[in-house]
Amino acid sequence: MQQRLRKEVQRRQVYIRRLAMAQSGITLLLVLLAMMSSGKSGVMSSLLGVMVALIPHATFVARAGVLSHRLRASQSAKRLLGAEMGKFGLTVVLFITVFIVVPPQTPLYSLVLM
Repeated sequence: MQQRLRKEVQRRQVYIRRLAMAQSGITLLLVLLAMMSSGKSGVMSSLLGVMVALIPHATFVARAGVLSHRLRASQSAKRLLGAEMGKFGLTVVLFITVFIVVPPQTPLYSLVLM
């Protein structure tokens, strides 16, 4: 039983590492495309977008306890629900922060404000 739980935790760790590597690769590709098409402002925009996605994801993984095998099913469900609510709230806060601190650079945005 204990051996099976350890294997499950190892499987989860491998999955999370693969997911982090895939996200890092997509991030690099996105930043390179933004640099070629829009220059410095495109790079900043893509990096901010990536951070808005990655920070809540990292906190979800940390809070959810997906790498722990010592939780009962009810405890695990409560932690997953709490972690997901925290992830959603953090995503909303980060989006609002980015839009307040770094306003969009498009001409249409300035027309809407007037």
